[in-house]
Amino acid sequence: LGFLVQTAQAQPPKNSTGSFPVSVVDGDFNGDGITDIAAANLNADSFTVFLMGADGELADTKETWTASGPTSLAVSDINGDGIPDILAACYFDGVVTVHIGSGDGTFDFGGYCYTGLSPDRVIAADLNGDMNTDAVVANLNDGSISVMPGDGRGNFQPAGEYGVGAAPRGLCAADFNSDGRLDIAVANSGSDSVTVLLGDGAGGFMGEVELSAGSSPRDIAAADLDGDGNQDIVVSYADGTFVSAFLGRGDGTFGRRSDFSAGRGARGLTVADFNGDGIPDLAFTDIVDGLISVLLGNGDGSFRFSSTNTAGLAPRGLQAVDINGDGLPDIVYSATAENMVSSLINTGGEDGGPDFTSGQAHEAAYAPEPRSDKYYGPGQEDENSE
Repeated sequence: LGFLVQTAQAQPPKNSTGSFPVSVVDGDFNGDGITDIAAANLNADSFTVFLMGADGELADTKETWTASGPTSLAVSDINGDGIPDILAACYFDGVVTVHIGSGDGTFDFGGYCYTGLSPDRVIAADLNGDMNTDAVVANLNDGSISVMPGDGRGNFQPAGEYGVGAAPRGLCAADFNSDGRLDIAVANSGSDSVTVLLGDGAGGFMGEVELSAGSSPRDIAAADLDGDGNQDIVVSYADGTFVSAFLGRGDGTFGRRSDFSAGRGARGLTVADFNGDGIPDLAFTDIVDGLISVLLGNGDGSFRFSSTNTAGLAPRGLQAVDINGDGLPDIVYSATAENMVSSLINTGGEDGGPDFTSGQAHEAAYAPEPRSDKYYGPGQEDENSE
């Protein structure tokens, strides 16, 4: 069913470089109705789950092994039990590992699927309309994405490969041509382009659109930026001083690129209504200057500067999530060089705001407890057991 059982030796403790958390996601991983956070730890071959309390304070942490080099996580209920599960794109092993949520913040290993070379990003989406989670992966070193249809029971079919631009890194899913089917947009960091693959409703694609981007596009997101009912695209750049918006026409095509001033090394990108005016805003990490910047949407697809916020050394991944339950989207991010996951708390602010204050910072673990010397996929038994 697309799962391959891997033999893996127990990992020694990691060295002082730390776990190198590179991306963050959110979900209610222990079923208490409070949003929790998970971070992918590139150098520890693991992800850390931060179980949060009702006031946004940390209640507990849990660690889970992955394969080698997790760069990205995706959250979805892939086996239909009502509990969030996690997919991890593991760059060095060339696989996506599947982790089945237990409902208490821990995860059971559910197998893994091969991808293309160097999977750098994974997202979860229902591409074929069967109400089951499919996995989509950007393969950095072979210019492709992998699509793995899910069966709703925690299993995935072998990956289908689709060519895109060079060195794809960012992924997002949205209906760009208004046909009721999910499409995929890919940020190609090696060819300075965005590829939009138009879904056929059966898990494949019936056409593509290529957009000219700036230098080294890194992250990508979709939202209706100008209120016309069509999905638009925003892109951040590793080598640029701006972010870009492409306004969708609703037929799978887009208008000319518009650029808006940003930091010197934008990596992570998230979209949320930070000031409560009903218009999507942007937040992105600046890995060079150690900042998180917020741009407020004007409602016509353009943006204006709002604030920059100190974010430690080498901030990378970020997510907009209300972690303290006050109804305002906060920002959770990974400060990679400090081995920390931190937050900026949205306090609302005056004159259109928002204002942010520094929240808690939590260390990402070096490694979980030693694991057994094998992984077992679904239906596999320990060959050494009686």
